[in-house]
Amino acid sequence: MGYLPEGEAKRRHDERVKAKLDKLKEQRRRARIAKGLPAVSTPEWRKEQMRLYMQNRRAKEREENKDALLAKKKEKEAKKAATAARLLAKLNADRREKRRFARESGKPDFRTKEYRPQPVPKDKPVKPEKLRKIRAVKKTKEEKTMAIRKIDITACVPLKLDAKTTIYVKPGSDTKAIIQRFQNRNN
Repeated sequence: MGYLPEGEAKRRHDERVKAKLDKLKEQRRRARIAKGLPAVSTPEWRKEQMRLYMQNRRAKEREENKDALLAKKKEKEAKKAATAARLLAKLNADRREKRRFARESGKPDFRTKEYRPQPVPKDKPVKPEKLRKIRAVKKTKEEKTMAIRKIDITACVPLKLDAKTTIYVKPGSDTKAIIQRFQNRNN
């Protein structure tokens, strides 16, 4: 029996191990798919699973320790209220002591009415009376002497007044009256 070339035994061993690992990986993948999980667990999926797990765990803990948490909360609130009352009592006592000391030393008590600053009356500006809104008289539209209308000029006869002005007149209309009106309008 001959010897294997250098490194051949290691290579064969690595191949066997790799084949075994691949087989295990495939089995795991199939098992995950059978459970209804994704074949490969991505970081996002793991993060979501952890979030759901923590959410359920916290909810379960809250449900189990509901009474204890409620008692703890009430105790905390009572403690907070007692601390606030104690601080207020201390503050009031300090203020009373300060006022007593001021009274004994002959200082005036500025909390009394005579020492309170009186509000200075302000001269209110007189508001001007609102003028009644005069309603505008509705203007009646006067008929224009000669209104320019959009008309079909294909059936009209051109009437040249001067080098720049041309009027289109319907056949059968009084041309002299139209010319007269046009000239009056321009003047």
